Amino acid sequence: MVRALIGLNMARQELGAVLAPEVELLHDAVRDTEEALAGVREVTDALCPGALRAGGLPAALAALARRHPGRLTVSGTLRGRLPLLVETHAYLLVAEAVERALEHGGAARVQVTADLGPSLLLAVVDDGAPPVTAADLAALSALTERAASLAGTLTVRHTPGTGTTLTATVPLGPTDGP
Repeated sequence: MVRALIGLNMARQELGAVLAPEVELLHDAVRDTEEALAGVREVTDALCPGALRAGGLPAALAALARRHPGRLTVSGTLRGRLPLLVETHAYLLVAEAVERALEHGGAARVQVTADLGPSLLLAVVDDGAPPVTAADLAALSALTERAASLAGTLTVRHTPGTGTTLTATVPLGPTDGP
């Protein structure tokens, strides 16, 4: 797609400022290709953000917090890298839980904690509404399956007046640590 965009831009430059219907079509093709490429980059970054590829789960969680300033904080003892499969699923689990809390649960604040011991412990605590809608329950089911795919567990607890806590525990083998 990038190669096509470069070719279209080169063709546009060669044609210059000619005002013909064909040149307008070329301009439209360049715009549409730029938009499609931006969409591909957005999807790719959502599935495996650059921060995750470059710095692991701690960097990806910090980048997620920067996208929600004042609403999302991240803490914990996790430093360094984990196996890519664990990092990817753990990031997606947290990102989906944060989205549920902020977008569907109406949370004003979310706290993510990532602690590393014999297992990876992820907690997402929000001050929003409980997960009770069909969409919430489907999202929680998907998160439970994501944790299970790593031989882990997911628990959900809602305390009225306080909020919801999602806790994922992912066991790490003796050679799977950072």
